[in-house]
Amino acid sequence: PPTKSAPPAKKLKRSEQTFVTDQVQTLRKQANDYHAKVVDSAKKSQEAWKKGDKSKASTLSAEKKQLQEKQDGANRKAAKLILDAQKWQTSGEIDLHGLYLDEAMDATRSFLTHWSK
Repeated sequence: PPTKSAPPAKKLKRSEQTFVTDQVQTLRKQANDYHAKVVDSAKKSQEAWKKGDKSKASTLSAEKKQLQEKQDGANRKAAKLILDAQKWQTSGEIDLHGLYLDEAMDATRSFLTHWSK
């Protein structure tokens, strides 16, 4: 007999994600834009390397690293805005909506460490 599976998780509307502000969305968009540039720089660096242009490959690789740092910085700022607005250190509750997996894991660890004292 066919087994029943759980219904798909309901995707929250933006209006239900109160901590995902316009500023957070702007930062996430910036991070996504940086990511597209990271991918492009990596591709161009590999192409230059294959053509024997080691100097250009090195320059593009360095550019890629700088773009990754900007991407990570924008994502860190977005996560900080989401978490700081919650005042979870005093409320005893945390909402992980809008966080990426690694950010949510870090936030959960911090939350549990804080509240297990």
